[in-house]
Amino acid sequence: KGQRPGVAIQIRAKENLGAVDYAHHVVSVVNLHADAGAKETDFSSREKLRQLLPKLANDEAIVSGNQRLIVLGDFNTVGNSKGISSSDETQAFASAFANISSRPLKLATSGETCTYIWKDKCIAIDHIAIDKRFPNASKASAQSYGYCTITKQFGIGATSLAARELLSDHCPIVLDLDM
Repeated sequence: KGQRPGVAIQIRAKENLGAVDYAHHVVSVVNLHADAGAKETDFSSREKLRQLLPKLANDEAIVSGNQRLIVLGDFNTVGNSKGISSSDETQAFASAFANISSRPLKLATSGETCTYIWKDKCIAIDHIAIDKRFPNASKASAQSYGYCTITKQFGIGATSLAARELLSDHCPIVLDLDM
């Protein structure tokens, strides 16, 4: 209801003539936008999304064979009004991704990352989950940039409200990943 639709695309890495198995250079990238808010109905909607992650990872129309998968976007992990914190909900997504038996993913973001200012606090609601079969996947971590970095270092007063209102209310996340 009123949510932006998700999108799935395939990205092919620049061809490596020495690669024996070129198929692993195709990556399926899924961007999603979960229901926002801390009401129980919002949280329940995100719980349903977590339960659908295995179906997403096994959908041949999205990712097939040896292709690797990246799921990213605005997960809106703000917790809920009944005491589940933002970091608890982020951990629930991390566990859901890790427990996909056919294609486990690693959440490359964490509660330590700031991607959004909510109630004058830095929180991580935008995430990137990567296929554990990527080289060095266990070491991969995503970093946020922009006004979130300034806010995390120097406090909410150090950032310009105009940056949040005129650019985006979310901070960009960058992930350096070996294909």
